[in-house]
Amino acid sequence: MSSHRLATADWVEFEDEVHQVAGLDGLTVRLRSETGRMQTIMLAVLLADHSFRAAVEPPPRTLEENGSGLDPAGVLEGLDEGAKKAALELEGHLLEAVTGYRSGDPLTPEPGEPRAPYNPADPALTQRARIQAKAAELDVSEWWLWKLWARRTEQGLWGLVDKRKARIRNPLRNLDPRVIQAIRDQAAAERADSTATIGSRFMRRTQNRLDADHGAGTVPLPGRDSFRRAVAPH
Repeated sequence: MSSHRLATADWVEFEDEVHQVAGLDGLTVRLRSETGRMQTIMLAVLLADHSFRAAVEPPPRTLEENGSGLDPAGVLEGLDEGAKKAALELEGHLLEAVTGYRSGDPLTPEPGEPRAPYNPADPALTQRARIQAKAAELDVSEWWLWKLWARRTEQGLWGLVDKRKARIRNPLRNLDPRVIQAIRDQAAAERADSTATIGSRFMRRTQNRLDADHGAGTVPLPGRDSFRRAVAPH
């Protein structure tokens, strides 16, 4: 299997249609087609599907242009804790500079808000003056803050994310191809069964499928944790 890394806003081909990755949580992927159709699929199933192709050319207008197709929850879930905290912290600083409140909402102020340099009720504090104060507080340029604010306006929280931190590796990379095929076949069977859930039963049935196809004990599944990383839903 390929070691391709998927990231939010990547374009892929799946089931003969082009999709953009709208959100990741490490176990499932939210896809939005170029026609706007949304679906959630297990990452393992997507990567194992014969119709899947990564790094395809996007349509002329992409969802990332305005961030409207990106799932904010998926953006956060796809990040490690450090990157998630950095994006939210930066968003809080920007909202405080622009609105006077780190939440962006005067109805939900944090203790001590609004702070004097960012009080929107002070007629002497224009938005530019508040941006200047925030630039001095963070020891960055005003231009950089305006650029970040424009990104957030256009793309939401995704515009503030370090894109290098929004990637996950292919969990199928080190699996036996026979295991991958069994996962794929069992996932297809589970989708046809509206009462099915992905868990211990799915693992047991996948092993049963392997035993039936290759002989009992010939192709063992990986450990439970590795198997869950490959197929379990969030």
